[in-house]
Amino acid sequence: MGLIACVLTGAIAGWLAGRIMHSRGGLCRNILLGTLGGALGACLLGRPCIGGGMILIRLLTATVGACVLILLVRLCRRC
Repeated sequence: MGLIACVLTGAIAGWLAGRIMHSRGGLCRNILLGTLGGALGACLLGRPCIGGGMILIRLLTATVGACVLILLVRLCRRC
């Protein structure tokens, strides 16, 4: 998967996670959350971080990971 595809997938996943979790953030934050969420989701769900695969599976994995990241940020801010 190319760099541009990773950024686009990350942006979409971050946007979806923001909508699901009712989080506010700009495009840069969504890209960051989606990209990091993709890596986190891949580790949590046992999916390989790099390699072939369907874009929908990658998008779902990144969205789940981004939701987890949003939850962790919220928990850390409460402390």
